[in-house]
Amino acid sequence: MGGFYLNQPDPFFTDIEDAVTRQRGKRFQASPKDWATMETWKAQSVPIHLIQRVIAHTRDKINTLSFHVEAVEREYANWLKGQTGRSI
Repeated sequence: MGGFYLNQPDPFFTDIEDAVTRQRGKRFQASPKDWATMETWKAQSVPIHLIQRVIAHTRDKINTLSFHVEAVEREYANWLKGQTGRSI
């Protein structure tokens, strides 16, 4: 699936997996749906720090990134509003 480029892990995907692993306290095994979510976030150029922040502030131990989709979208929309007029 999407986490590798030329046999090297893509830091975007591994950073998300690591964030979920830290939040859960055990290794996160991404499902095909989780990979699709991460690929969507990457295609939309969602900054990794926003995704990591949403995951870190989750109180429940989660098993899927689907739990975070709305929060990431909200954070990204707010971040984009703050970028108006700035060069990115």
